[in-house]
Amino acid sequence: MATIDPATGSISYAPFHDSFDNGIANFPDAWNVDLSVPGQVTLHRPEYYLTAGMMEATGSPSMGHGYGTYTVRAMITGNTPGPAIMLWPGDNKWPGSEIDFGELSQDGSGRMYGSLHWSENGEDRNRIQLFDADIKTGVFHDHQVVWQPGKITYNVDGKEQAVYTEHVPADFAHGGMDHVFAFLNISPYTSLTITDARYEPLDPALANAPPPPQPVEEVVDWDALAAQATANYIATGQWYL
Repeated sequence: MATIDPATGSISYAPFHDSFDNGIANFPDAWNVDLSVPGQVTLHRPEYYLTAGMMEATGSPSMGHGYGTYTVRAMITGNTPGPAIMLWPGDNKWPGSEIDFGELSQDGSGRMYGSLHWSENGEDRNRIQLFDADIKTGVFHDHQVVWQPGKITYNVDGKEQAVYTEHVPADFAHGGMDHVFAFLNISPYTSLTITDARYEPLDPALANAPPPPQPVEEVVDWDALAAQATANYIATGQWYL
């Protein structure tokens, strides 16, 4: 979590790394997690009424980590919605800021996507971006989020998949909310296996840089809107922007 210097009031973040050799000590909020294989954890639904999940401790906006690079080595198995690799708000309140960087679309293709959620008038809003079709389930990938002021970049296996510059949350050190690693699976037909979770703080010079300026006048890109509506339909089965 964020460390505050009592003399200066400055806030700093420490690197984080968990290879799960010692179970899930860093993930106290956990249920139905399979720990049978050393060095990995698996989330699946052994019974139809059970979900599986785990996340770091939450409870305040300073819980978790701030701007920086988040990398998860994981394998998603299946082709229907259920698994989620995400960064969850440190205060554990929803709707709110949620950064999802590994989910499965609803069309049965097994195609992965990322999404960014925010709260607007107390309701959940989100933007979805489909990943490259050659990112397959059933094999391990390096899922990564680079969170900077005013910008979030999603990478898979080192290749850029999506960039968000709107509705990007600030971290606690800059008046916003820190986030924790969180993993979920809610389908009996899918599983999520994680072998490594890592966080590296952003260089302070970059973390304190002002966010990129937003365009003064928005120009409607109809092709982009059509692509977004299509991505939303593939991921959720609903047409919306």
